[in-house]
Amino acid sequence: MENLQRTVAFLQSGIPILCSLEDGQPFCRPIGSTLEFDGRIWFCMNTEKLMFAQIQKHSAISLCLCLSDFSWMRLNAKANISDNLQVKELYLQREYAKRGFKSINNPLFGVIFLSNVFVEYNKNGVKERWELP
Repeated sequence: MENLQRTVAFLQSGIPILCSLEDGQPFCRPIGSTLEFDGRIWFCMNTEKLMFAQIQKHSAISLCLCLSDFSWMRLNAKANISDNLQVKELYLQREYAKRGFKSINNPLFGVIFLSNVFVEYNKNGVKERWELP
């Protein structure tokens, strides 16, 4: 659990960049909705966004984040689309999600969780690696 908490804390310290695939090419964009629930890392997004369609086609994603002290984290994982209502309720406690989605029943309200996560973390030139389920 310690590595999960370290990973989530680092991702929440900035805005990670999520990379998915579109026609065999990487497509990267910021995603600032990191949440930990039930031992998993979650993100929310609008189901009409290209990112959601890309994840539906190809579940392999990468995330990275670099902070001003040049510490960085890279994750490779499988993104799993879910309709977990508990997670949506947690997101609605955040102002941006409440403003954008208004209800857990909004069909545009999508959530994903990561599985088979491989993490690489670098701080001051010291690299660590770990896996999360």
